[in-house]
Amino acid sequence: MPWYSNLINSNQSTTEFMKEKFKSARFEIVEQHERDGTIVRESRFILEDKPLIISRVFIPMNNPLAFLQQVRDKNAPLGDIIRENKYNVQRRVLSRDRSSKRYTIDGDVRAEVWETYLG
Repeated sequence: MPWYSNLINSNQSTTEFMKEKFKSARFEIVEQHERDGTIVRESRFILEDKPLIISRVFIPMNNPLAFLQQVRDKNAPLGDIIRENKYNVQRRVLSRDRSSKRYTIDGDVRAEVWETYLG
């Protein structure tokens, strides 16, 4: 059973999951740009110089300005921004397969997330 099987089948925050399971994993933004009213962020979680998760997040510009500024600062994973600001959100899985998941974050802030799990 792969390390990510519980993550694929849950609505838990990926950031929270990674911090619990892989305390020494680090977050890294690969690329972030704004296009057509959306912030597009590609990031990954890395453990021992190997990527464990590659994520692409689509964040609409009609989110709260404070949230958008924190995203633009490129310092933290989306899950940390949501948790630290106590945004009330729900995650809804749209699709999943053996090694990836696509879901939405809805509530005080909104985003669509595509994750691929490696290893």
